[in-house]
Amino acid sequence: MGYHRATIDLIDQSNSERYLLAFDNYPKPNRRLQRNIAKDPLMTRVCEEGVVIISDLPRLRADPDSLSGSGWIDTPSTDDICSWIGMALEHKGTPIGLIMLDHDESGYYGRYGDRTLRYIDAFRRIVGEVISSHFQQRNERLLAVANRAASEVLEGRELLRTVLQVIRDGIGAKNCTFFRTERLLDNAAPHVRAWVSANEPPGSVDPPANVGRIFQAGEGLAGSVLADGRSRIVPHALEHPEFRATPFLPGTDHSMLVVAMRSEPADIINPPVVGVITAYVRDRTDAFTPYDRDLVESISRQLSLTIYRTLTLENIAVVIAGINRSLLAGDRETILQTICEHALRATTATEAVIHRLQSPEMGRYHEPLVIIENYWFPRNGFRESPRLDGTGATGEVLRNPEPTQFSRADGNYETLAPALRERGVQHVLGIPLRIDRDNEALTIGVLFLNKYAPGRFSTVEEFAVKLFANQAANAIYTLEKLSGLQLLSRGNRSLIDAIRTITGSRSRAQILHNIIVQAHTLVGASFSYITLRNTDGTFVFQTAWPEHVDADLREKIGYFDPIYGSDKQEQRKGITGLAARDKRSILVSDIKREREDPDSEIGREYIDFGLDSRAELAVPVIVGTEVFGVINLEHSKPHSFTEIHMHVVELFAEQAAIALQKDQILHDHQQQNQRLVTLLDTLQSIVRSEYNVMLPKAVSLTAQAVRAEAVIWLPIVVRNAYGGTTIAGTLPAPEPEPRVATEQIVASTALYQTQRERFRNLDVISLRVFQTQRSEEIALWNTAPATHTDEHIPQVMRDRGSQHALCLPLLSGQDCLGVIWFDFGRPAARDPISPQTITVLQTYVNQIALAYQNVGHAAQLHRSLQDAKTGFTSQIEAHYREVQGQSWWYFLTAIASSIVGAALIFYGGWTFFTGATTDSQWTSALTAVIGAISQGIGVFIYTQARAAHDRMDRYHQELYRLRQFEILLLAAEQLGDDREISAKQAIIHGALQRWLEAQPAETV
Repeated sequence: MGYHRATIDLIDQSNSERYLLAFDNYPKPNRRLQRNIAKDPLMTRVCEEGVVIISDLPRLRADPDSLSGSGWIDTPSTDDICSWIGMALEHKGTPIGLIMLDHDESGYYGRYGDRTLRYIDAFRRIVGEVISSHFQQRNERLLAVANRAASEVLEGRELLRTVLQVIRDGIGAKNCTFFRTERLLDNAAPHVRAWVSANEPPGSVDPPANVGRIFQAGEGLAGSVLADGRSRIVPHALEHPEFRATPFLPGTDHSMLVVAMRSEPADIINPPVVGVITAYVRDRTDAFTPYDRDLVESISRQLSLTIYRTLTLENIAVVIAGINRSLLAGDRETILQTICEHALRATTATEAVIHRLQSPEMGRYHEPLVIIENYWFPRNGFRESPRLDGTGATGEVLRNPEPTQFSRADGNYETLAPALRERGVQHVLGIPLRIDRDNEALTIGVLFLNKYAPGRFSTVEEFAVKLFANQAANAIYTLEKLSGLQLLSRGNRSLIDAIRTITGSRSRAQILHNIIVQAHTLVGASFSYITLRNTDGTFVFQTAWPEHVDADLREKIGYFDPIYGSDKQEQRKGITGLAARDKRSILVSDIKREREDPDSEIGREYIDFGLDSRAELAVPVIVGTEVFGVINLEHSKPHSFTEIHMHVVELFAEQAAIALQKDQILHDHQQQNQRLVTLLDTLQSIVRSEYNVMLPKAVSLTAQAVRAEAVIWLPIVVRNAYGGTTIAGTLPAPEPEPRVATEQIVASTALYQTQRERFRNLDVISLRVFQTQRSEEIALWNTAPATHTDEHIPQVMRDRGSQHALCLPLLSGQDCLGVIWFDFGRPAARDPISPQTITVLQTYVNQIALAYQNVGHAAQLHRSLQDAKTGFTSQIEAHYREVQGQSWWYFLTAIASSIVGAALIFYGGWTFFTGATTDSQWTSALTAVIGAISQGIGVFIYTQARAAHDRMDRYHQELYRLRQFEILLLAAEQLGDDREISAKQAIIHGALQRWLEAQPAETV
C-alpha cells in the first residue's frame, strides 16, 4: 500500500479512548489529537464502516462542506496529508484498534479502486485478531507466571515484590511500585504510601509509616485512583493533569500505568481499594496500552485476596506482638487503641467502638448482661452507650456468632441507634468478642465499625476483623486478668499495711478513720465513708474521707439519714442498706444507668449525695452473722471498680470487722465492769437500808445506775387456800390469776407513783414474765421479728410514749415476788441491752428481791417476838398478881383464924377457971376447943396457901420456857425449807435440851 506516515492505536473498550501502540516516520506523535473516539467524527466513522479512504484531500479542502461531511478536521500537523486511509482493527466484530496511513500525494490510495478496499478490509480483520490474540496470550502467560510465583512465596512483601517483577518484565516497565492504602486515624480520608517496588532488593524491610511517597485521596495519580478506583493509562506524565512530579520522577517524556487493586471485586459492587500498582517507563511516551492495564488488573484481581489475606495475617502478628508488649507493660489504653487502629486500617470504616460486657459467668452480682466499659476511637467519633434490652444492634450481634452487617440493603438499618443514623452512617459491622474458657465460648464484648462511605464491608474485611477480634478479645481479657492480679498483689501488700494500721488504733474513732482511709487508698476511690449499725437497726454515718467530703456529708446527713423527730423526705435504703440487708457486697458499675432503669432496685434505692458519683462499691462489715457496718466507696467515673477491687475490700472488711469487734468487746467489758461496780455499790447501799425505805431507795438508785428514765416495782399477789391474798412467794402453788398489789407499787418517778392504780390490770408481758420467770425486752422501733406491739406495754407507759422497756421477774429463791419494769423511753443514742447485761440486771434485781424478802421476814419475826414477849409478860404478871392476892388472902385468913382461935382459947381457959357454974365451964371449954380448932384451921390454910404459891411459881416458869421454845420454833420455820434444815435441827435440839435441863428430875 505504501505510506508516508503510519500509526497503530489500540482502543480502550471501557471508555473508547485510543492509545498509541506504534508509529512510523513521525518525528513526534501528535499529542493534541482527540483521543476519545466517540468525540471524533472521523474515528467514529472508521469504527462504524471498518475502512475509510480519503483519496483527494486537496479537492475536499476546496469545498469545506464536503470536507466537514467526510469527518476530516484539518490541524497544523495534518496540512501536508493529501491521501489518507483509516481502518478499524476488529476482534470478533468489535473494534479493538485503529491503523492510519497517510500520503503526501493526492489520489495515492484511490488508484486501485475497490481492490484496495477489499484488501484493507481483510487485512484489518487479520491484524485485529493477531494483535488481540497476542496480547491475550501474553496476558494469560504472565498471569500464570504471577500465580505460580505467588504460590511459591509466603511472605507478604516478597509476594508483592515477585508479582511486581512479573508485571515489570511483562509490560516492559522500568519499575513497578505498590502503594499501600492506609488511613490517618485522626482523619476520615485514607491515603496511599509507597510500600514495596519491583526494583528493591529481596529482604528489604518495611519502611516506617511516615517515610516514602504519600498521596492523599485525590492527590496525584495514585491518590486519584484511590479516590475513584479507576485505573489510568498515562501516555505522557506531564500531559496528565493528575500527575505530581517528584525528584525521582520528574515526568518528562515518561509513560505511566496506574491500576487500582481492590480487595474482592466479585464480592460487592465497587469494592474498596486496598492498594495502587504503578508502572513507568523513562524517556518514552505511549509505552502502555489497555492490554497492559488489563493484565495488571487481572493479576491484581486474582491475587488481591491472597495478598490481602497474607498481609492481614502478617499485620495481625505484628499487632499482636505490640499488644503483647503492652500486656507486659500493663498499658490498657494502648491495647484498646491498637485494636481500634488495626480494625480501621484493615477496613474502610471510619469509627471503631468497643463495648466491654460482663456476663453472669464472670460476675456474681450483676445482671445477665451489663456494660462495664466503653471505648471509642477516634475520640471525636460517635459516642453512645449500647442498648442491652435485646432491641439494639448489640443484642443482634450477640445472638449471631458471625460478624453482622447493618445497612439498608441488609434490612436491619433501623436496629442502629437513631443518633448514629442521624450522623449519616451507611454501614455498621458488628463483631462479637469471644474467648474460649473451659471449652466454652464466652462473650466479653462487642466491636463495632462504623462506615459513612457507600459500599458494604467486603468478605475479606469481615474475615480480617473476625480473625483479629479473637486475638483482641483474648488480649482484653488477659490484660484484665493481669491487671486484676497486679491489683490484687498490690492490694494484698497494701492490705497488710492497712491491717496493721487499724489494729494499732486505740480508739473507735481512730479505728473508723483508719478503716475508711485505707479502703479509699486500696481501690483509688474518689471518696469513701463508713456506717455502723445503730440500736434501732439503721446504719448511721460515722466518718468519710477526704476531709472535705466528710464535712459535706455531715451537712447533708440530716436529710438523707433518718433521725428521730424529723421525717425523711425520701425513705430509701441506699446501696449500703441493700448490702446490709443482703449481707453481700454490691458493685455498681454505672450509677447513671441504674437510675435510668425503672426495674433496677439499685436505682430505686440509691441515695444521691450530690457528689457526682458514677460507680459505687458497698462492702458489709460482718461480725459472725450480723452486719456490724458497711464500707462504701464511690468513684466519679463509671466502671472504675472491678471484682478484684471488691475482693480486696472484702478481705480488708474481714480484718476491719475483727478490729471493730475487739474494740466493741473491750468497750462492752469496760462498760460491763463499770456497770457491775455501779450496781454493786448501789446494791450494797440498798441492802443496808431499812425495810420501809428499801424499795423507794432501790428503784431510785437503780434508775440512775442503768440510765433508765423510770423503774417500776410491781408486786403480784395470788389467792391462798382460804380465799385470802398474800404476797407471791409465800405460797408454794399460786393460783393462775394473780393480780398487782397496787398499794405496794413503788416507782422511781412521781408520774408512775401517782398513777399506780393504772397498773391494777396486769398486762400481757408482766403476766408472762411472772409466770415464765423469763425477762422480755420491748423495742417498738426495732424491726427484729421478736419485738412486740405497743398494745402489750402497760397503758400508762404507752401514754408516756415509751418505746424501749425491759421487764424482769423478781425472783427470791424459788419464789417470784412480782416484776420490775425498766422504762428507757424513746430510742435515744445509747448502748444496746445485750444478753449479758440482762443477765447482770436479773441477778441484781434478784438480790434486791431476796434482800427485801429477808428484811421483811426479819421485821415480821421481830414483830412476832415483840408481840410474844409483850403478851407473855402481861400474862405472867397477871398470874403473879392473882397468886399474890390469893397469898395475901390466905395469909390474912390464917392470921385472923389464929387470932380468933387464940382469943377463944384464952377466953375459954380464963372463964373455965373462973367460971362458977358447970355450964359456964362447959361453955368456956367449948370456946377453948373452938379456938383451938380455929388456930389449927389458920395454920392449915397458911400451909396450903404457901404450897399453892410454890406450885404456881413452877407452873409459870414452865410456861415461860415453853413459850420460848415455841418462839424458837417459829423463828426456825422462817428459815428456808431446803437450805437451813441443819440450822433448824440445831435450834430445836438446843432449845429442847435447855428446857429439859431446867426441869427437876422428878417432874420429867
